[in-house]
Amino acid sequence: MNGFTATQELKVLVDLALISAGESDMETDRISSLHTSCLGFAPLIFDLRESEEQEVNFDDLVKACDPVWKAVETDHSLPLKLVRSEMHFVLL
Repeated sequence: MNGFTATQELKVLVDLALISAGESDMETDRISSLHTSCLGFAPLIFDLRESEEQEVNFDDLVKACDPVWKAVETDHSLPLKLVRSEMHFVLL
């Protein structure tokens, strides 16, 4: 294991994507939007994990949702950014 957390790996991926996007403002905005939405929803995307020994229960889900609600309160467009990011990458 490399010691990086999933959010650190996401940042590295975003940095590489921004470098490869070049000067295109549209691509830079798309990558930035994907980064923002992934970080906002990170507790549900990266942190909520089941294993053979332990299942995710309702309390785990509620705990993971709490920081997501706070992120959405801070940036009301966060859900839309996630949907738009997903739509763009599905079309590729």
